Amino acid sequence: MQLAASSPSLSPAVLPTGPNGWVIWDNEAYEFLSKECPDTADPKLWRIGQLNAIHGLFLVTEGIYQVRGLDISNMTIIAPEGFMQEVTSEHIYLGPIMRRRAGLCGRAICGARAALADVYERLGFGAENGTWRNFYLTKAMYLRSGEREPVVNPVMTSLSPALNVEQWLAGMSVRVDSPKAAEEEEKEIVIEIDVTDVREGWTLILSNGVLTCRKRTAYEEAGSAEADLVLVLTKGDLHQVLQGDVDVAGPGAKGNFSVLEKLLVLCSIDITASDK
Repeated sequence: MQLAASSPSLSPAVLPTGPNGWVIWDNEAYEFLSKECPDTADPKLWRIGQLNAIHGLFLVTEGIYQVRGLDISNMTIIAPEGFMQEVTSEHIYLGPIMRRRAGLCGRAICGARAALADVYERLGFGAENGTWRNFYLTKAMYLRSGEREPVVNPVMTSLSPALNVEQWLAGMSVRVDSPKAAEEEEKEIVIEIDVTDVREGWTLILSNGVLTCRKRTAYEEAGSAEADLVLVLTKGDLHQVLQGDVDVAGPGAKGNFSVLEKLLVLCSIDITASDK
């Protein structure tokens, strides 16, 4: 108990109210646990409650920290040497700004937008990095003008040939338009891929709006009964296919070719004709 109480506490222990007026989290509601255990409570459970009510930043062991008592869950931080010094220095500058921003939530929208724009503007003028300076000042501009900030569609960026097949497919899985895929889904899509020159076999499954990519444990020729489409191609050809050049996959493709085109469209990849 003494060791836990010696850790630095994070104040305040009450998080701001949400839009409905409810307090999001109030650790001070457990202040009664600081008193002696009453006869109506189990002493062991009372002690556990006291330990759980202690909030703050804790050193678990060298390089491992926990933030406790500001939510039902705990946050574990695995930190390299010098991490705490960096966090402390950042908190000195950003802590007051973030607390000020949190306080705006309960005020009128117009006043909040103006105050938030002021915060972004101050951050922008104080930023030495050009990227962050542009980010903060652009945010302030849109908040002050009332214009709607443009939304950038999550399109598939160019794939680097230096990446491996697993990295390419992982990039596709996070770019799938899940709501659209789920809405248009009649049945799950299964595509098997044999990458001949690197001797890798992959199974792509699009189901319930989620794309999963599974590497077969042993390299073997694709062509299971569940597959809608089987692709047999080199890594270079697969690279072109994943960038929209679907004609490259033609010679080694067996099955319903339209499922490949559908998958690429759901990943915001423009389908183009091959130059070959």
